[in-house]
Amino acid sequence: MPLLLWDTSALVKRYAKELGTDTVNTLFSHIPSSRMVASVMGYVETFAALVRAKNRRDITEANFITSSSALEADLIHDDDFRLLTIDDDAFYQARSLVYPHNINTSDAALLGIYMNFAQERATAGEVCNFVAADERFIREQQAEGLHTLIREV
Repeated sequence: MPLLLWDTSALVKRYAKELGTDTVNTLFSHIPSSRMVASVMGYVETFAALVRAKNRRDITEANFITSSSALEADLIHDDDFRLLTIDDDAFYQARSLVYPHNINTSDAALLGIYMNFAQERATAGEVCNFVAADERFIREQQAEGLHTLIREV
């Protein structure tokens, strides 16, 4: 069973109803949390997306509380769900990804930690699939050899 590496563009679909929500929920119901990976930054970005949705009045205050609580339960309180951190070295190494892909620092750092993680897991015989909906980020992932599982936007 592959490991799923979650980008915010796909992860947010679990907590805010939009195109792709059904696909993301299917993945969450069929793949154990022990096979899921995100970043601490992705957790905060997903929370920020929910805040923006609430402030735009795309979701109600009650939906925001329910969704943000579910996000915290899934990513923070589930000990099996793996969260990767981006340390200073990851940001320094991200420089090599900024220029060829014309991406911002945080995307480059995230791409870098996922690439490193996927390479480490490949040596252990495991397959990683990146779950994303951001077309630009998908192109960057694929250019770096990461396989993308979904691309609904």
